[in-house]
Amino acid sequence: MDFYANRRLRAITDVTRRFYPQWDEEKYRHDRKLFALDEDKKISQLPAGMRVKYMLVLALGAALYALLTWLSFRKAAAHFEKVDL
Repeated sequence: MDFYANRRLRAITDVTRRFYPQWDEEKYRHDRKLFALDEDKKISQLPAGMRVKYMLVLALGAALYALLTWLSFRKAAAHFEKVDL
């Protein structure tokens, strides 16, 4: 995120949402409020923990479906690693 250090959260979100047709604005806003993230702050103004929270909220708004698919795949893969085929 160093490239974006002087950008406001709102600007980063605006750019990110354009790349994801499945963007879930309601989910993003809910999670942003849940973690008390101020969109008018710059990344450089956030403590490290808040930066992580913002990246998580951004990822969930952008690709919740992709994340759930990946988690399902990992669960299936772990199952097959335990089973001799």
